[in-house]
Amino acid sequence: MSHSAHPSCLRYHAAPPLCWTLLTLCCVVFLITSCTGSPGSGTVIPMPDVPAPTTIPARDSAFYLANIGRTGEYGTAGPAQRPSLAWTYTTTLAYDVIVSSVAVADGRVSFVTSEGYIHQLEASTGREQWQDRARMATPAVAAGILYYGWQTALYAVEVKTQRRLWQFSTTHDIESSPAIADDHIYFGSNDGNLYAVDRATGQLAWKFHAGDAVTADPAVSNGLVYIAGTNLQPTPGSDNIATRDQIYAVDAATGAQRWTFPAPVNKPVVADGVVYAIGLESDTVYALEAQSGRQLWAYTFPDGVMYDAIPVIANGILYITGRGHTLHAIDLKTQQERWAITNPTYITLPSIAHGVLYFGSDDKYLHAVNALTGHENWRIPTESIVGGPPVIADGTIYIVGRKNVYAIR
Repeated sequence: MSHSAHPSCLRYHAAPPLCWTLLTLCCVVFLITSCTGSPGSGTVIPMPDVPAPTTIPARDSAFYLANIGRTGEYGTAGPAQRPSLAWTYTTTLAYDVIVSSVAVADGRVSFVTSEGYIHQLEASTGREQWQDRARMATPAVAAGILYYGWQTALYAVEVKTQRRLWQFSTTHDIESSPAIADDHIYFGSNDGNLYAVDRATGQLAWKFHAGDAVTADPAVSNGLVYIAGTNLQPTPGSDNIATRDQIYAVDAATGAQRWTFPAPVNKPVVADGVVYAIGLESDTVYALEAQSGRQLWAYTFPDGVMYDAIPVIANGILYITGRGHTLHAIDLKTQQERWAITNPTYITLPSIAHGVLYFGSDDKYLHAVNALTGHENWRIPTESIVGGPPVIADGTIYIVGRKNVYAIR
């Protein structure tokens, strides 16, 4: 359904500012002359073909934030037209709420709830197939094996048979979503270590100490693992505990430290040789050279960013949720805002697939907008507030609410 046919509460802000009359005239001239050259400077012309996604692993719906770089970009397309709700799963215990995103692979949807359970649903129907004890973080799937943490152990379980293959124990709880690359699985533990474990045998390859607790989700690219480590610092004369995070880049094969970026940041994201991270205290996105850690540029948001914001990277644009219920699109070449949209209520972490940006909101809608222009394609209602990033797999969008999982196709 078009934007004009479906009234929207979203407010669209074009950047840089243009005279609408001039913009309309440029578009008319383009259509009349059927010009095939590049558009004029400062003029945005929607392309008829959606941009091709960057190279990312197959079965990207099996990882938190779409891939092991954590960019939020899916290689598979979402629904071809305005979709509808296919099924809903609701947790049965009164106080049991969903605390993770979903991992979708091998016909199964897996997620974790607050009562300490991992649930596995049939992707086609939403019927529950199996559950086990688990903690907090979104599970990961590779080659038919499901990986998840429960208390101090990481488990490897066959998706279709639920047969446990191995478990690996740390000394503290695991609240980090695993990343899987080549022969290893990488995850953090509250014992302060980043671990690399052989994914076939569960044997330790190496561990790297990154602070007092490692709850962040590691990102992996080109032989390096990136992690935000947390150091807990008591405030003198107070019972308060402050946290200070910094990024570590670690050799994926040996665990040797390559570099560190000493600033309090959220979870790192890596794409096309650049690491992006949001400063927890500065409302700034940092862009770092992935191999050296050298700062390339920084962009500070005037209205701030959400405390749990993680950048989504695709097609040369960085997408981020700001305070004030705003979603920003920042051009990575110019470090200038391409567009911004404002919603009446809180906007969740978005995801992108084939040129469409999907996000939930406290307004109880799933929104789909054109990733290049910010104009809304459609929205559909949900029964509850949408939390967490949408997951796209096989033409279906999976989203979570407080007690619900929705499949939309």
